[in-house]
Amino acid sequence: MGSKGEYSDRVEWPVAVYTDEAMANTHCQLADSRANELFRWRDEHGKTLWSSQSENKPRNEYDPDCDIYYETPTYWVHPAPLLSEVPKPVQS
Repeated sequence: MGSKGEYSDRVEWPVAVYTDEAMANTHCQLADSRANELFRWRDEHGKTLWSSQSENKPRNEYDPDCDIYYETPTYWVHPAPLLSEVPKPVQS
């Protein structure tokens, strides 16, 4: 999962789904590391270029929805059940 913002402007989004927790943790670390690199790039090249829709700005290959303007996103692994069928309702 990824998130950014605070209070009423906080947003969260799914980044990737894995069946292996170690792989999910690795992906999370890579997304975080890349987001920090992009934040430094943004500081070196200016917020104006970053906020443009330029195809020349670098992307986070580990999180296509990564947007860095005021801060880097926060990433974490969120466990979720992997189901193979829709649960049947309980009869009462």
